[in-house]
Amino acid sequence: MTTRIEDVNSLEEVNDGVERIYGQQLSQEEARHKADVHMEQRNLDIHTANRNQDWCPEIRWPELGTPEAAEVTDEYRTLLCRRWTRSNRITPDDHGRIFSDRHYVSWLRNWEKYLKRPDAGKELEKAAIPLGQWLIQLFERIAVFEGQYPSPQMLAQAQELIEKALLQQTEIEDHEKDQDDQKDT
Repeated sequence: MTTRIEDVNSLEEVNDGVERIYGQQLSQEEARHKADVHMEQRNLDIHTANRNQDWCPEIRWPELGTPEAAEVTDEYRTLLCRRWTRSNRITPDDHGRIFSDRHYVSWLRNWEKYLKRPDAGKELEKAAIPLGQWLIQLFERIAVFEGQYPSPQMLAQAQELIEKALLQQTEIEDHEKDQDDQKDT
């Protein structure tokens, strides 16, 4: 990501990342076809599980689309179609609401504080996730979930976790500095 996610000019780049992860919005017909293909694949998994289970051979998981699983099949298809027909793109209005929310403002301040640390992103590098990609994923998970924004309670919990991580990082850095100072003396 070449621009900052809180900059409205980065919206297209953020939306490109969203589409790379979640895919483009499909028509109802395309989504239904994709759901049918997906359920066929799940049926192969169910068939394999039934063939391999030996704890109670007379009990079998019903395959999707069968009379025994009609209700769950319909609900699953509806869920998949709703997922694939929904637009996950963030509009300029959404963007403004997200970044004017006091919880996000506070979170971003803490994140920027963290990024100023010498070892910022070190753990992310260990996981082989580029920082920009990780930020996009974090942003999407927080802001684009079922087309809703997280509750204030969820944001408060996230803020608390970030603050704890910052405190732990400070303690680690202080400990490392103390050890370096002891070596020098």
